[in-house]
Amino acid sequence: NFKTIENKNTLQENIMFGKEIELKNIFYRYDKKENFVLNDINLKIKKNECLGIYGRSGSGKTTLIDLISGLLKPEKGKIYIDEQALKESNLYNWQKKISYVSQNFYIFNNKIKNNIIFFDQKNFNQEKFNKAVKISQLDEVGEGFFNQIVGETGSLLSGGQNQRIAIARSIYQDKEIIIFDEPSSMLDEETK
Repeated sequence: NFKTIENKNTLQENIMFGKEIELKNIFYRYDKKENFVLNDINLKIKKNECLGIYGRSGSGKTTLIDLISGLLKPEKGKIYIDEQALKESNLYNWQKKISYVSQNFYIFNNKIKNNIIFFDQKNFNQEKFNKAVKISQLDEVGEGFFNQIVGETGSLLSGGQNQRIAIARSIYQDKEIIIFDEPSSMLDEETK
């Protein structure tokens, strides 16, 4: 696996993402004694492309996402960002470009607005906030909604509302890449 580098600012190479992510001959397994979960995967993802990955449980969807985001390192093969290989020396700068909405997101016992902006009042951007709220379909609930306290782990809201808050948080971060892992599992059919 890739390691976190302590002095990230001085040791990291820059990595640009202008065209595509390419996976070349990717093999991955969790245990050397087991079969490969991913076997000779070749894939190109163009910038600004929306890609859905589907398959049965245990087929390697989350593993593929973890490889692309640099949380896992392939056993064989390489991942390229605009023809630059993803490696330890540029990993931190790559991961700074990614926002990740996992299946298991955390909601803080605080205002909904603070859950979206991650308590960063100093750098609050109303335009980015409005965009995140609109895309995540939280704009339909009214202005007062964002000052509500959500309770421990969002217990005062529905599962779908909590998930939309996590999606809005990811959009508000305004990263180049947003990865959703089962993003609509708690949403109703109309919202999906």
